[in-house]
Amino acid sequence: MRTELLTPAGMQEYEAFIMAHPKGHFCQSAIWSKVKNEWDFEVLLARDEGGALRGSMAILIRRMPGMPYRMLYSPRGPVCDIDDAETLSALMEGAKALARQRRGFSLKLDPDVTSDQTAFVDRMRSMGFTLHAEGKNFEGIQPRYVFRLPVAGETG
Repeated sequence: MRTELLTPAGMQEYEAFIMAHPKGHFCQSAIWSKVKNEWDFEVLLARDEGGALRGSMAILIRRMPGMPYRMLYSPRGPVCDIDDAETLSALMEGAKALARQRRGFSLKLDPDVTSDQTAFVDRMRSMGFTLHAEGKNFEGIQPRYVFRLPVAGETG
């Protein structure tokens, strides 16, 4: 497994990946980064030995006011099979390298997982993450719980 940063040449492959993946989300799209104009945007890609894309993680990067350090934030990331420890590990190692390069002091994630997916929570804790589970609203960057309304095929 290897990680790399997305280049403009790989944008179409990346966007197709997140659109087709069950964990894909519009907040992981390069289009979303245009809404966040005060943030830099990078994407980590995790590829298997054959070069197939196994996971990705869009990261918004913002310099903290009055400081030379940056916060890294992956809205609804990472995009991968959350039970694939190898891909998760590769993405987190890539994020650590990016944080060192960009003088990041914190990486915040709000992955698309349900409360009963405790194996994922345990895996992320083993990688040094902390779950802030005390709130149900906007105590973090995004709300802890969201509703999904399937509208495919509906007309109004």
